[in-house]
Amino acid sequence: MRATTQSRATKRDAYRVVWGPQRFYLSIGWKTLIAFALVVVIPMTGLMLITGNTLRSTMEVETLRALEANLRGSWRVYHERTDSVRASLLQSAATPSVKGAMANRDHDALTATLEQHAALLPFTDIWLALDDKQLTLGRRNGPLGQKVFLNNLLTRAYTFLEPVTSTELLPNQLFLEENPLKYSSLDVQVMVQVVVVPVQRNGDLLGALVGLILLNDDDWLPNAIHDYLSIDAALFGSVIQESRIISASARPNNIWAAGLLAPPVLRDHIRTGGVFRGKIVLNDIPIYVISEPIENAEGLPIGALSIGVKSSNIDSLLASNTRNIYLFMAIGVVLSIVIAFLAYRDTMTPMRAIIGAMDEFARGRLGVRTEILTKDEFEELGAGFNRMAEAIQDHQERVESFNSLSSLLITSLKPRDLMQSVLDKVIELTRSQSGLIYLREERAEGDLLIPYVAHAVDVERMQTVRFGEGLPGEAAMKKRALAVTDIPEDCRLNVNFGFAELLPREVSIFPIVYRDSTLGVMVLGTLNQFRRNELSLLEYMTNQIAVVLENALTHEKVERLSITDALTGAYNRGYLSQRLEEAFADAVRYNNPLSVLVIDIDHFKRINDRFGHQTGDEALIAVSRCLKEKLRETDRLGRYGGEEFVVVLPHTGLTDALTTAEKLRAAVADVRCPGLGDEQITISIGVAGYPDGEIDSVDALVRKADQALYEAKNSGRNRVVSAA
Repeated sequence: MRATTQSRATKRDAYRVVWGPQRFYLSIGWKTLIAFALVVVIPMTGLMLITGNTLRSTMEVETLRALEANLRGSWRVYHERTDSVRASLLQSAATPSVKGAMANRDHDALTATLEQHAALLPFTDIWLALDDKQLTLGRRNGPLGQKVFLNNLLTRAYTFLEPVTSTELLPNQLFLEENPLKYSSLDVQVMVQVVVVPVQRNGDLLGALVGLILLNDDDWLPNAIHDYLSIDAALFGSVIQESRIISASARPNNIWAAGLLAPPVLRDHIRTGGVFRGKIVLNDIPIYVISEPIENAEGLPIGALSIGVKSSNIDSLLASNTRNIYLFMAIGVVLSIVIAFLAYRDTMTPMRAIIGAMDEFARGRLGVRTEILTKDEFEELGAGFNRMAEAIQDHQERVESFNSLSSLLITSLKPRDLMQSVLDKVIELTRSQSGLIYLREERAEGDLLIPYVAHAVDVERMQTVRFGEGLPGEAAMKKRALAVTDIPEDCRLNVNFGFAELLPREVSIFPIVYRDSTLGVMVLGTLNQFRRNELSLLEYMTNQIAVVLENALTHEKVERLSITDALTGAYNRGYLSQRLEEAFADAVRYNNPLSVLVIDIDHFKRINDRFGHQTGDEALIAVSRCLKEKLRETDRLGRYGGEEFVVVLPHTGLTDALTTAEKLRAAVADVRCPGLGDEQITISIGVAGYPDGEIDSVDALVRKADQALYEAKNSGRNRVVSAA
């Protein structure tokens, strides 16, 4: 016994932390702030100020500015060759000999002129002379007389009679015709600098001289950019098409290579024609890049001109500062370790006590509590844990009791049985003494709350309540729970328990709401008081009850629709035939009487012809309602077709069946249908019963009743005739 007591005492001490009275108050916030400042803020702030905010940002900005200036020079190099071709072609287009050769279609003279241009400007890949129909008149190599397509450049030059210079994506066919061996490895589409100079004489267009410079696999441009601008070894120029490099510098330490795909961030700017300025990684090498789009004559981006420099050039400038940063951080780390140890001891001891208590609590010991006396937030945290544990323990006990209510919600699909079970269980859990559940019924004149099931009160004596009327009607309309407490003794809210009338002390009303629609109301009355948080749990449970009730009502409605006639509400022929088969089988097996009534509305065709089919439907509904009201609960009424109804009377002999039939006939004769005016509705009824020597099947029973109906019709209608 003593060992057990010591064990429990030891267990309690594990969750007990009490500092001495000499300890001064220092909040966890200050402890955390000091430790964080020494461990993180001071070293990282120094690193950020020295490197991030000063040197690196400055170098990056200056690097991009230098690249920006070099890019302007790169564009000048880019246009240098096309400017030379344009000047040369303009000079030739102005000479009379070229104009004469163009007008006379002198292929040899034009070819000789193009050869001269090729010798002067060898970087130009193709020279062409075209007539005004864009047909080839002269070229160094390749066939003549073919039409040349240069996108819309020729059309623009011929239309405005002005030289046109552009960079275009062209098919490789022109180059294959020029030199199949040299250009055999070209892609289907190539990037080409095109110069078109129109040739005219006396204002008439004769044709055009064209020069084409292939950019694919041509390292002249990036090499020239590298050489002319005297940029450091990592500076380069390249033309990018379709997100890959088609031309790159061949100088040492070049970081670009022909055919290399552009990184995604650069690729997106190229495709959209945007300007890119920033840092990327290419072949695992970080570089700073500026890239501007190359557009064709239509203004569409077809590539980009980019220059870059390795970031290692500025990284070396940062290396000298690294030693100072490390020294600064080392001092901070030493100081941080000392403070961190003190903060660790100050923090982890009470923290372990609280965590241990939480672990015990998580393992199911809901009665575990802590004792933390540290004069800081941990003391408040321990007290908060104790309050939380008490609340959870109380809530757990309450939830376990309500779980039994949840299990009832899946026991039945019959709404009345389900609601009765739920109400009885709620009464038990809340220790109430009475209860009532209303169901909503929609009416044209206004929605009603119909007493559905009850506990300790007579549901038959309960009155129907309108929406908004009384506390149940108010709760249903406002869709929120209501509670009546401190009921005075002179109140008339007495509940009849069958043996005495008692005054409840508290009453609670809960609307049963599904998808913002009120299905009903649950009312509870207790002679004591509802327990704390009980009503909030009940309000939560009514949400689950509403879902299950809606499902049950829907199931009941679907089941009813599957066996009833949509117009009259009577059973349909298939369901009634099934019930009649079962009733006949029971009658034969147990030798019980069974009777069948076959009913037909007299002169129904005349009603339809005279008053219309809608009035005829109203007459069918009125007759069906009247018949159902006069029949017993065990009897079955079904519509067999048209204006004919069949009634199955189990355990009913022929004599009693005739009495019932006469009662039905008289009741229908008193029915008044507004659409018929003074016209009276009458019915004829044929009656047949079992046992009968001539009846050995259901068909025989219905046939004899039908024969009796036929006789009733022939003998004047509005009467009952027995098959006997």
